[in-house]
Amino acid sequence: IVNISKMFNLSIRQLYTWKESRNNYPLTTLINLSKSVNLTIKLDYIKTRKNSDIIKKPKILFKEIPEIIEFFGHLLHDGGIDNRYGVHYTTNSQKFAERFKVIVEHCFGEIKCDTRVKKNKITLYYPVVLGYLLTETFGLPKGSKVENDIGLPEFIKNSSKEKKWLYIISSYLCDGIKNKVAIVSASKSISDPPRLLKDLKFVLNSLNINSVVIKESHIYKTKKGFHRAWILRILDNQEKVIFRNYLKKYGNFYS
Repeated sequence: IVNISKMFNLSIRQLYTWKESRNNYPLTTLINLSKSVNLTIKLDYIKTRKNSDIIKKPKILFKEIPEIIEFFGHLLHDGGIDNRYGVHYTTNSQKFAERFKVIVEHCFGEIKCDTRVKKNKITLYYPVVLGYLLTETFGLPKGSKVENDIGLPEFIKNSSKEKKWLYIISSYLCDGIKNKVAIVSASKSISDPPRLLKDLKFVLNSLNINSVVIKESHIYKTKKGFHRAWILRILDNQEKVIFRNYLKKYGNFYS
């Protein structure tokens, strides 16, 4: 106990409460302890410290799978994490909503989903345990994506060619301009594009799509002040063909 305490900078008292099952192990600590002795974790469930909903049969080794890339494409463009760690996803498409449910279960485990329909919009709500998992594991901030100027997780920027294209197409399906090779995103600044589009441009350039530009669009006002929408475009016709070929390939998930 003393050696483990020093090695991982943990409280001896806390280690004993976990050892004696008077409290659950924090997920990040459990992962680090297991890695240090080459053990594979098999979890029955994870939950927050409060009596919130749980994730049954949780999956925590998900960074390598394509579905987590697809998940972020949708979450960062049509979803988010609210100030209380609840996760939400809004779409006009029933197919997109059903696909998102499949992706979440595939990536994270069995988790309750509350579906609400208002006019032509479908919103999926997930409990705070998923929000905590995303913020702790991937460093995503809670609250407004625009105000936080959220960017892409590093593992997506450093992923394989196919996974990068999967993210690009997923983001386009959410925020793309119909019949155009362009993606729209909002910025809290009226003079500087959002980090999300800058990172997307970086990913496209890494795929030798070099005609990418980010241009200003309209200004709008919220309670937080004035914001601007920005449009990322691919200008070269040959590069547009490459994009549309991948759109056809990965768009089949939603047909």
